[in-house]
Amino acid sequence: MKGTSAQLGIVIPAYKGNYLYQTLNSLANQTDRRFNVYVANDAGDDTIEHTIDLFRDRLAITYKFFSKNIGSKSLVKAWHRAIELSQDEPWIWVLPDDDYISDNCVEAFYTALDNKCDLYRFRSIAVNNNEEVILANEDFSGYEPSFIAYHKKIKLERMSSLAEYIFRREKLLQIGGFPDYPFAWGSDDIAWYLIGRDNGIYALPKGVVYLRQSEHNISNNFDNKILLKKIKTQFQIFSDLKLTSSFETDISKYADAVSFHKDLSFYLFHTIRSHKIIFPMKEALEMAHLSMKIFGGSFMKNLYRIFLSNYRIRKEK
Repeated sequence: MKGTSAQLGIVIPAYKGNYLYQTLNSLANQTDRRFNVYVANDAGDDTIEHTIDLFRDRLAITYKFFSKNIGSKSLVKAWHRAIELSQDEPWIWVLPDDDYISDNCVEAFYTALDNKCDLYRFRSIAVNNNEEVILANEDFSGYEPSFIAYHKKIKLERMSSLAEYIFRREKLLQIGGFPDYPFAWGSDDIAWYLIGRDNGIYALPKGVVYLRQSEHNISNNFDNKILLKKIKTQFQIFSDLKLTSSFETDISKYADAVSFHKDLSFYLFHTIRSHKIIFPMKEALEMAHLSMKIFGGSFMKNLYRIFLSNYRIRKEK
């Protein structure tokens, strides 16, 4: 079963079946049905296929089970494999298997569809297992430069997630896909910045994406080893971005360079302090090198910054 006149492919990289029913049910309740659904089971939960069967008569759905799990090694590769399952829809929406959407999201997308834009964003609300609101993004609509959107996340003024965005397939191919970082931390943020750089991001006036925060989310794992890897990845991302001329151009164009680096410094080191991440010597040296690439200055100055954060953590414990 395939939707008629569907320009939108909704892709679900599935591994857990816990909340998939609610995800699919939110799609089945859409007021505009011009979309196709693709579910790629990454050698995951046995309940996934049973849940799919409940919706075969309600959704234009394609399902495939992959016997080899790749998400545990590269979540980005699992996203790409799921996207490859889709057909020729020019627009793609990657929806995780535990998030869900309001019934007017697809309608809002088609109402606002403008071929000059490559990236659309929904308002998002983070909820817990009881559907209680944890955090909500501001109710904003209209165009915004992708650098400004990224800067707002760095300033901790806005959360951003994979599920909030519908993007033009062609643009994802042009940027070489989602950049592959551990656990896909920051991979979607970089993609949104690059995809939206030419024509901005359009925040839709209607439609809400509900982001489920549960014990199953890797982002909620506060083990020091995981958090250490996460913050190193964040430093690596900005070290990589600093090598691109477009990012440096945007810093000068949209924000005072001193202010941006101050916000970025707070964003990176705030994570260290807020989660009380402890750096062994080897990791501290690696972090100092990355910090030097991002902020400039001598190696010793940046090593001091790492140890200063470490000292404050030890003092608080």
